[in-house]
Amino acid sequence: MKFNRGINSTIRKHGVTYTADESEFASMGADSLERERHVIDHGAIIYCYTGRASIQVNFDTFEMHADNVLTLFPGDTVWWLECSDDYQADIIRYSSQLLRESSLNIEQAVFRELKDDRICTDTRIAQCAGKTFFYLLRYYFEEQFCQSIDRIVMLQLNTFFLGFYDFITKAHPQRVRRYTSRTEELFRKFMELIEEHYREWHEVGDYADEMCITRKYLGIITAKKAKLTPKSLIDEYIVLQLKLRLRSTTMTLQQIAAEFKFSDMAFFTRYFKAHTGLTPTAWVKRP
Repeated sequence: MKFNRGINSTIRKHGVTYTADESEFASMGADSLERERHVIDHGAIIYCYTGRASIQVNFDTFEMHADNVLTLFPGDTVWWLECSDDYQADIIRYSSQLLRESSLNIEQAVFRELKDDRICTDTRIAQCAGKTFFYLLRYYFEEQFCQSIDRIVMLQLNTFFLGFYDFITKAHPQRVRRYTSRTEELFRKFMELIEEHYREWHEVGDYADEMCITRKYLGIITAKKAKLTPKSLIDEYIVLQLKLRLRSTTMTLQQIAAEFKFSDMAFFTRYFKAHTGLTPTAWVKRP
């Protein structure tokens, strides 16, 4: 499977990339990170060994240091803001299908908590669970005899998610996030709707109607939570998804325009250029 990695080809300077059908294991360093904001089409877990890195996931910024573990989910908007020269980490990427298979017997509450607490900074749990998780995966990916990599990854993910959820909710119950704010709940719902309907819903009214609130009230919510207008958030996510599609698909521009419900190619081209400064064709041909 081809992954939208968010890292460039120089990753091989820091280690070999091992690829299976639905998963991939790699090392990453300071000069192998894509510094442009991008959206990922897969899940991923990152373990930091040395150095530090600042990464923005959606609207939250996290500081990674040694023995920190960061979890990413399909559809996340990722932006590597800065990174020390000695930053070294391992990353496991897995397809949405593999993520679904690994979570068949896991309640959605598990993923809600994990999405709210993306980074584990507790050294004990990171070293005991996270480091062991990556040690085992590296072993299986490196062994030529192993023919069941994706199944092993799926089972390890199941253990990882349940273990970290148990840690978050029981070992440190004060860290479990409770949504008491109506504003937080509505903002969360708005972002979930964008992830689900960005192809066909391009206007603020579509989302406000679905949420049974006015466009003005939705604007107040996004201004408070993200300091952006609802339309800016919608357009940003659409453009990031368009870039992902242009970068990683064999679809024609006409097919992409149809998938994203643009009325015609001219409108698609104008929309993309208005937000990127380039036409879709020019963007694909960038060096």
